[in-house]
Amino acid sequence: MTVLQAVSLANGIASRVWGPLDEPVEDTVLRKLQWYRDGGEVSDRQWSDVLGILMAQGGRLDEGYLRQWSDALRLSDLLDRALRELQGA
Repeated sequence: MTVLQAVSLANGIASRVWGPLDEPVEDTVLRKLQWYRDGGEVSDRQWSDVLGILMAQGGRLDEGYLRQWSDALRLSDLLDRALRELQGA
């Protein structure tokens, strides 16, 4: 297997597990919030991932996009909670 083939295979596996590698970070946050909700809001892994992404991205996130889609997906309460937790940290 060539390096190019290995990278292509790894990208394909990652896309199936985490989503497309080139998806906007905001979509990753929304997807993780959805997984957290779907899992009964008990997954420390999903919640810590959301907080970690929000903290790492800081002001670079498109908050309007996050708010629009979190409203549409009925996740705005979780997004607000995550943002409040970061403000208190």
